Formats: sequence, structure tokens, C-alpha cells
Amino acid sequence: MTQHVDFLVEKYYKSRYFENTIILTHLNGISIICLNIKDSNNTLKCVEFVNTILSNSNKNGILKEKVKIQIGEPICKVIFSDNSEEIIYSNISGELVEVNFNVTNSYERCRSSSWVGILSNTKH
Repeated sequence: MTQHVDFLVEKYYKSRYFENTIILTHLNGISIICLNIKDSNNTLKCVEFVNTILSNSNKNGILKEKVKIQIGEPICKVIFSDNSEEIIYSNISGELVEVNFNVTNSYERCRSSSWVGILSNTKH
């Protein structure tokens, strides 16, 4: 199944790898920010999104209004089981339309489905 998913990602998305994220960009301008945590011994304890994102989202993570994100802006803070922290910054600018409040659960099950946010009208 993983090979099939990887094939679909390679076919429909351009992947760009950064220090702690992977940006998947579709031809239609939609981009997905995924976690790329290299320390496989550490498990995710929780993910805290920044206040501008939290104040603008509903229970599902879909934003009421798009939040403009610029390159270098923090999106969330990842806290690991050993209480170490890592800030996830955006490596792309665009309009954030959805965040994944369940990223902690999905990351442990399948790291390839650990997306943090979906952006539209992206520029890189």
C-alpha cells in the first residue's frame, strides 16, 4: 500500500524536502505541509497551532477565513514524548485553508499521512 501511495504522490505532487517538513505541491496550486521528523525514536506527544490559526478554525480544522501565511512564519509547535519541542515554520507562502488537529494520531499510524496544513494560492 505504501508503494502505491508513494507512486500517487510522485505522479500528482512535486515534493520539496526541508529540515522538518515536506511540501507537496499540486499543479492546481494547492500545497500540503507534511511533517518530516527525522528522530524515529521520539513519538509525538502533541501539536500546538499558533493563535491566529486556532482563533480562525472550527472543530474540523477547516478555517472560517483563509489565513495568509508567509515563508518563515510559524505554523505550530510539535512536542515530543521526551518533552523536547520543535517549531514548524512554513516554507511556502499562500492561504491556509485547513489544519490537521489529528496529526498526533495519524503520525504514529502512518508518517506519510501526517499533514499539518493545506494551503491554496501558493507561491514558492
